[in-house]
Amino acid sequence: AIVACVDNPEARDRTIELGGPQAISPLEVVRLAESITGREISVEHVPIEALEQQVAETAGTDASVFPSLMVSVARGDDLPPAPEWLRPRTTVEDYLRGVLA
Repeated sequence: AIVACVDNPEARDRTIELGGPQAISPLEVVRLAESITGREISVEHVPIEALEQQVAETAGTDASVFPSLMVSVARGDDLPPAPEWLRPRTTVEDYLRGVLA
């Protein structure tokens, strides 16, 4: 994704969400992987309050990006699709089937 943005004028001065061709939450990816492999995947959750405190403590700095993303994951937010010119040519399900088969 980064390489595709380097010389692309559509990426200049923009914040680009990096989702796939469809909106899917990280927890949905885990469940999809479980259905493909037939195995349960253990998931641990950090309390959202702890993540929100990290966001508050790092507000206004580059360090806030990671805890902000983790709050989004903890809430189960969908990742929006990437811009058309940056979208992968495969779905999450097809990709997982390829790497987990």
